[in-house]
Amino acid sequence: MKITIEIESVKELKELKTLLASIDFDNVNEKEISIDEIGLSMFTLNILSEEGIKTTADLICKTEIELLRIPRIGKKCLTEIKDYLCLRGLSLKAE
Repeated sequence: MKITIEIESVKELKELKTLLASIDFDNVNEKEISIDEIGLSMFTLNILSEEGIKTTADLICKTEIELLRIPRIGKKCLTEIKDYLCLRGLSLKAE
């Protein structure tokens, strides 16, 4: 698998490094990870929590359109979510 990530700042690179270091890839069920543990911004995390989205499994059941219909979820939040899922080899539900 090949993943391309555009890093625009040192801060983003450090955040990605921290996220990857916090994941125990050998002992995790990819779909049952709590969204509290995946390194999303507090803004995105709070919105998803308010909508009852608690795990990665809850996320991959949603389409991009469904997420964009959630108040305060915009393209930046959507990109953050999709980037996280991509790093895990997961994706949102197809339209």
